[in-house]
Order: sequence, then C-alpha cells, then structure tokens
Amino acid sequence: MKIRSILSGFAIFAAIAAYAATPYSLGLEDNLPEGTGFSAQTWDDNAKCWNLTGGKNDFDKVRPTVQCKPLTEKLDADLTVLAFDYKSDTPVGNFQMVVYNSGSNATGSPRKSSYIIKMPASEQWRTVRINIKAARGGLTKLGVPKQYITMAFMDLQCPSNMSLKNIRFEQDVYPLVEQNLVPGKDNLVEAENFNTSVSQATHTSRYFNTAALPKYKNPVPGKFPIYAFTSVSFETVDEFEGVTGPRAWELLMQKKYKDLAEAGFNITEGCAYSGVDRAALFPGQTINTDEPIDLFEGLDLKIMLRAGLDSPSDRKNVVGFAKNSPRLAGYCIKDEPHVKDLDAMGSKLDAVRELDDEHLLYGNLLHINTVPAAIGASSYDYYVNEYVKRSGIGMLSYDYYAVRQFDQNDESSASVKLMPNFFQNLEVISKLAKYYNTSFWAFTRAMSSTWHSSGMENSVLEKKPYKYPAPKEEHMRVQAFSALLYGAQGLQYWPYMSCDGCNDAPITRDGTKNPAWYYAKNINTEVTALTWVFLGAEMLHVGHTNAQTPLGCLRLTNDMLPKGISAVTTSGNGMPVSLLQNEKNLFMMTVNPELFENQSITIKNDKAVKQVLPDGTTKDIAAGENTYDLAPGGYIIYLVDENATPIDQYVSTSPEQSNYRDDYNDMLIAADETASNGHYIADMGDNNWKLYSGITPEAADRTISTSEAAANWGQSYTYTVNATEDMTVNIFVGHSVPWSDYGRVASVGAKPGISYSIENNPTLNWPKQYAASMTLSIDGVELTPANQPMRPAVPETFTEDGAEFNRILADQSQWVSTKNTDGTASNVLYFWPKQGGDNSFATQYNEKPDYQAVHLTKGEHVITINSLCYPWHFDNLKINDSNTSGIDNIVNDNLDAPVEWYNLQGIRINPETASPGLYLRRQGSKTEKIAL
Repeated sequence: MKIRSILSGFAIFAAIAAYAATPYSLGLEDNLPEGTGFSAQTWDDNAKCWNLTGGKNDFDKVRPTVQCKPLTEKLDADLTVLAFDYKSDTPVGNFQMVVYNSGSNATGSPRKSSYIIKMPASEQWRTVRINIKAARGGLTKLGVPKQYITMAFMDLQCPSNMSLKNIRFEQDVYPLVEQNLVPGKDNLVEAENFNTSVSQATHTSRYFNTAALPKYKNPVPGKFPIYAFTSVSFETVDEFEGVTGPRAWELLMQKKYKDLAEAGFNITEGCAYSGVDRAALFPGQTINTDEPIDLFEGLDLKIMLRAGLDSPSDRKNVVGFAKNSPRLAGYCIKDEPHVKDLDAMGSKLDAVRELDDEHLLYGNLLHINTVPAAIGASSYDYYVNEYVKRSGIGMLSYDYYAVRQFDQNDESSASVKLMPNFFQNLEVISKLAKYYNTSFWAFTRAMSSTWHSSGMENSVLEKKPYKYPAPKEEHMRVQAFSALLYGAQGLQYWPYMSCDGCNDAPITRDGTKNPAWYYAKNINTEVTALTWVFLGAEMLHVGHTNAQTPLGCLRLTNDMLPKGISAVTTSGNGMPVSLLQNEKNLFMMTVNPELFENQSITIKNDKAVKQVLPDGTTKDIAAGENTYDLAPGGYIIYLVDENATPIDQYVSTSPEQSNYRDDYNDMLIAADETASNGHYIADMGDNNWKLYSGITPEAADRTISTSEAAANWGQSYTYTVNATEDMTVNIFVGHSVPWSDYGRVASVGAKPGISYSIENNPTLNWPKQYAASMTLSIDGVELTPANQPMRPAVPETFTEDGAEFNRILADQSQWVSTKNTDGTASNVLYFWPKQGGDNSFATQYNEKPDYQAVHLTKGEHVITINSLCYPWHFDNLKINDSNTSGIDNIVNDNLDAPVEWYNLQGIRINPETASPGLYLRRQGSKTEKIAL
C-alpha cells in the first residue's frame, strides 16, 4: 500500500542555511518596581539567580511583579519567546508582561499581554516559555532599544518564595542541545533531545498514562448503581404520624429515604445539612433533638456526599468522619465544570483522595449540545479528554436531557423530539470510557421545566426556545435503556425531588409521590433484575438500522452481528443494535428510541439462543426468525453465547516517567541506565491501540485520512543537527520492541469499520499493519529503508511464549514483503522483537544500516521521526560515515527498476512536459537531483 501523504519520499537532500538567532539575556533592575507584591529581591551570586519574597497579592492593583532592565539593542525578529527558569513554593497559572517605552523620546502607553501558563510549585529548576510573537507586533513593537518589560505573576499566593534566572528572549524552534555530526565517529542523536518550541509542532504525542488514573470502584458492590441526583429535603411540619415538634420532620426525612429506596434507588445525594448526612451514615446520631435516629434504618441505601468538601478544615472533618461508614458511596467533587475549572477540580480530588482513597470520587460533565463558550473547548471530545487528564478523575458521567419540547402548548410528536445528537453523545462518552479503561454513568430526566431560551445550548434541532416536557415512562425508558445498550455502568435521575418551580418530579418536597416515582420504580426494578446482564458488561460496538444513521454513529452491517445471528431488520425509523460482553456471556441488545411510535424488529438466528426477559429470567429461542413489536423505550436482549472468549484486559506496563524534559509532559521519557544518555522515549504511539481515539468522525463510515491515523496511533519528533562538512552517512535506529505488546497489536490490531475506516482503504487494520513501524525524513524528504525487503508475518493468535512467532522468525519463507502494492520500495521501516516471549526494553540496532549512503551537505538539517504505530521504544539515532560511496552497492539493485521523476514537493511528474527546473530522478533506491 502506498500512503502518499506520509509514506513517500527520497534519499538526497538540499542543505538548509545554517542560522540561529542568538538569545537575548534580560537582567532585573536592582530595585523592585513600585506597587509590586514582592517584598524583597536579592541576587545570589553563587546560584546566579534572583531570590524573591512574595508579601502581598490583592488580585487587583497589587501583584507580585519584577522589572527587567531596558533593552540595549534591537531584538532579532526571530526572538519570539520569553523564557526563564524558576523555583517556587507556590504555583502560578496567570502571567502578565507589560511593555514600556523609556527614554526622552518615549511614546505610547504601556502595553499589557496576559498569558495562561503552567508554573507548578517546584523545588527544582523548571523552565517556562511564553509565545510573545503577538506582543512583538502592534503599536508598541517590543524589541526597540530602551524599551523594558515587567513580569507579573498574577495569581501567586502570598506569602511565597520564588527564584528566577536565565530570563531571556529566544527563538521559537531550536535544538535542546547542540548536535554536530562529525566524520569518523558514531554520532548519537538522543531521542529525548528533540527540538523545543512554544507554538510550532516539533513533536506530536497522544501519550497519557491511563494506569495512573484511579481505578473505577462500584460504590454498591454486586449491585447496579442507581443514583438519585438531588436527594430528599427536610420540611418544617407541625405533625407527622402523631408526632409533633422537631422530631416530626426527622421522622418525615426517615420516611422520605424509605420511599427513595422503595423506588429502586441505591445511592442518594447528600444533603446541605451535615446533621442529616451524619444521621444517614451512622446509626445513633442526633440531629435537632437529643433522641438518636437512624435515617437509613433497614434500607440498602448509600449516600454520595457533596457539602463540606471545599476548605481543608471542612474536608478533614467531613471525610474523616464519613470514610468509615459502610453507607458511604463516595464524594461528589464537581458538577458540570468548565475547562478553566479542571485544574482546581483536580486539586480538590487530590485533597479528598489524600484523606480517603477507598471510595468513589464523582464528577459530572456537561453534554455535547453545550455551546463551546460554556465548556471552554472547541470540541466536545477535547472537553472530555481534558476533563479526564486534568482532573485525574477515574470515571465519566454526563447529563444530556435530550427529550425536548419545542411548542410549550403541544406535547405531541409534532413538538416533542429526541435530539438528533443524543446517540452521538453516547458514542463519545462510551468510546472515551473504553480509551481510559474506566466506566461511565448516564442520566434520565424526570421533571418538566418552564419555558426558556436555548441559553447555553447549541441546538442541532432548531434554533428556538424549548422546554422539557412532563415526564413520561416511555421517554425515561428511551434515555435509560439506550445508555445501558452503550455499556453504562450507572443510571442517574435528575431530579428525584421537585424543584425550580416544577412539581412533577418523582417526589414532591412534602413527600407526595408523583407518577414519575412509579415510572422510575418500574425502570429500576427491571434494571436491578438485569444486573447479571448489565453490571460489568463491556460494549463491543453499536450499529444503527436507520436509513439515515444518527450523527456520529455507525450503520449496522451483517459483519457486526454475532455468530448465530444472520440478519436483523427493523420497521420505522430504525434502532440501535449493540453487542455487550459480560465475562463469557455475549448479549445482543436493541432499544426502540422512538418517543411515540412502536417499531418492530425481526431477528434471524441460525442457532438456538436465549431471550433475556425484563424480570431477569431467560426463554429459549429455537433457530429461526422472530419478530417483536417494541413500544417506545422497549428493548430486546438475546444471550447469543455463554462461552465467549473473555476480553483481553491487558494493559501494557509503562516505565516510570522521568523529569528529564519538564517542558513537555505529554510523552513518556523513561530513565534507564542501559540507554544512551540514560533515557529513551517509551511508547512511540498510543498504547491503547484497540480503537481510534481521536475525534469521532461524524460520517457513518467514520472515515479518517492516513495522516490522521498516523497521528492517532503514532508520534513524531524533529531534531536539528549540524553536519560539520559534506558527509555520506549510514543511519541506525536504536529501538526496543517488547513481545507482550507487539504480539497483541500485530496479531489483532483494531477492527476497521467499528471505530474508524481509512480513506481509500476502509478495510485496512492500521495497528495490525503498522505495529512498531516508522518513517524518517530529512529536510522534509522521506528516506527509503536500505535493507528490509521482508519482515516476519505475525500469528493471528497471541501467546505469551511467542513460540509460533519464533518458528516464523526462523523460516523466512513465511515472511511478507515490505514493498508497496505496486511493487515499489516502501518508506516504512518495521521493527519486531528479537524473539517471541522477549519483553526486554534493552536497546538494539539492526545488523545493517536502516538508511544507507545518505548524502548530507554541510550545514543544518532537520530530521523527523514519524512513528506510525505503537508498540516500540526509541533510544537514539546512530549516524556514522558510510563505508561505501553509496553508488557501487546499489547499481545492480537498480538496473531493472523503473525510472520515476518527482518535483521537490514529492509530486510525480512527466519529465517530457515539465517546466525547466530542479527535479528528483529515482530508480530503485537511488535518487539524484537533476536540472531539466
């Protein structure tokens, strides 16, 4: 296969002019500026740094600020980064640079530029780089002699201590270390020393250590979580069942919790009144009287605490008391956060986790139809990803109340609609739950609303006001069972108790049961009976039978059906069909998502299966064809296999993160004493290779480009090297490939068509094809590997010992060609383990050069390593003199090869019709530049 956008190229390169702007060093004025929040500034001549003491920050006019000395010369135009090294005992997230003109001819007002930066508290020197390209333009034009800047650390908490050194202006992209290629020696370009930049891409990486996330813990072990979000509230009553006074409302509260449990809920949200929470957590507590009361007496109910978690003293009291209760479900940390809230949410999570790391830490996301301004992200996928990464939470939950009414006086099908991206939200959340090896919970709305505008909603249905209609059981069923079909591991209802001027939620404030209470009870009774189906089930994939597939979803095809099911057809608009696996039980499930209309589904099974009934029992279904009429929210569950192969839950064991590059933390740089320079880049790609984890394409075929596939499953790094003279070199790639990872990826990969399809080649299994592979380019032109016409085939079945792979290694007749489908040499370089069963991370080189007789002119060259897919680990490039001219050893190889012509952009041309200019002539592995 030829992938022109990323996998084509040549082997002779033009020189890049050797130029690098010299950084400009900035000193601080000896005295602090007026109005600063720093109370002291001293120079440490031994450490060559300024030590600063933060005395005040009123978050208004007084901010900790330092002033730099005026510029003595005009700044080079390429110096577009402000950089400095720091130590600090408190973090900084907001930074402001102010540019002043000074001297007798100073004009213009001071110009302020604000930046969001990451300066975590650190006892070690760390580097901050800020892109100031915009600040160098405009009226003030930073970079003129006599100008000076002040640097304000806007949210530095005082008192504090900070040290600064190496304050400078520098260019955006530059080598981390000077890397000269010298003839007569093995030159090592270390993987970890890739180019650095503030705004330009010198690397790409999707690395995130999912193993570091807290493991999801079911707060009600052995039961399916059903959560009443918003609990009961206490009321002032004169009398309750013959009891008067303060005791009356305590007994009423006890009765309300009993009703909540009777409706099938097993988790309730905590109360704003800590006395109530305490009396729910432990028997024998008192609230407003001297008589003890057990609010959960006789109930199988747990509580999710929300109040009292903000301040350190409150957390210590609340968590310290609650964590020993067998009735504690966990702690609600944050509901519906904006991206700007995520770091604070993460800090709160960590603070609670320090006190209690046994119980669930819960948070809840906004939904896919929220306008970008309300979530602080341009895409919903990005929002969810940032939520997991920056908060460090170990589960996903979101609320999307997708049943909307667009005429406030009409509750018929003409006005009440299921939002068209309802299933897309489930697709995104379920996909990312898989990616992060965690579980997700979903909501059902159980109350109407007053008429309001779309507000913070970005309606994909109609740009006009709407309301939520009065709850109906079929509407609640559509929401609940669709989530279960997608693998939800918890159901939530909002609200349980009426609020916000509407009084039709399951229960009113005075304890009256509404129809929605009975609807919830009916749904919860079925879910509880089906615990053996849903609890612990993993959704394998979902396909929709709709003629027009819902946004972001897949159309159901026969190859998505399990063995024994040969056809599924539906009447009406269509239904989702899911495969759920729970240990060795494989289920097929469908739900009618229509809000008003029945739909029928016809299932043809070629073998006997079992139907799972709503009460949890099963009924034998003989081979044949059966049609079912499903009411809105109705469902069918088939148990199609009771001895399915268990899902491989393998998670690769990653090395420990090193702090070698504190300027980038989105790749895994590992420390290893056997590696050159003591470090290597581990996981040259996404170690969760089983699915496409980029933004889900909205098209039903989920088509992605080859470059998107490479960016998803691989990584790239650029390195600037300086050839001290014209050179002809060989290049070896120092690498390692553990068998346990490689054998799984290369044998199974990620099934195309379920989570992605490759443009122009929809059946290509990218991870299986490109496991542990890369391309290398110099100055934007790709090289062709010199000594790899074949590679070993990989067995279809993975085994820990790798015996079958070893047999193939020893028999090259079972190897496969590395050439493109048209017979031309591929630019892809493949790696594989030394042996099956070998999980060593030790660096190895191939016996012959990976790239041979590469001509480099004197000067700077940019080398780019493009990893196409995990799993391999990168230690270095070894570059040395070629032992031959590069001509003799390739003549015979090229005698019969066709001649191809390309322009310098890599586009194939016809030399007979081409305009005069420089072109590349390639024959086999030999390429030369020729003027036509």
